[in-house]
Amino acid sequence: SLHIRFAETSQTLDRFDTHFTLPAFDLEDALQDHAHWLPQCLPWIRADWYAYDQPIDHISVYYDGSFLTKEGTAGAAAAAFVLHKRRWFFAGAVSAHLPSPEFGSYTAEVRAALLATKQAYDLVKIAVDVFGCKPSVTFHFDSLSVGKQAEGLWQAKKDKVSCHAIRSILRIMQTRWEEIGRAHV
Repeated sequence: SLHIRFAETSQTLDRFDTHFTLPAFDLEDALQDHAHWLPQCLPWIRADWYAYDQPIDHISVYYDGSFLTKEGTAGAAAAAFVLHKRRWFFAGAVSAHLPSPEFGSYTAEVRAALLATKQAYDLVKIAVDVFGCKPSVTFHFDSLSVGKQAEGLWQAKKDKVSCHAIRSILRIMQTRWEEIGRAHV
């Protein structure tokens, strides 16, 4: 038989819905001792910042995960950009350190997808609830398996809970805000 605890589910959704990601904007300064930037990345991280004070037309979220085999650690990150009146703004980046990822690089990619999906959710929520606009959303990724699993096109084989969480967040976005949150390569 199937048992669904609606009270617990409702509380979890309320917590998810009322806690926003806190993106970092000063990436270059924050990571100056840890990152070596490719010259082609600098215009992106030096772009004008989105101040969350105007409606937006489109959201692009880039995400990636990385696994260090020798150390047994991983990292995950997502960066968002928003389009307002034909001009792109940097909407911040979020990252996480993963001390011992269960499935190595796959776990890193899935966690990056989770960060990206939550960041997109928060940006869409602000756009819809504050400005009454419905921006389109595009996710950009290099892990085809995680991207297709997030879209629901491929079955999750390893970290099923996290993959289903990503897909559920996308479904909430699509249902709540009508066709927003489609994933694209």
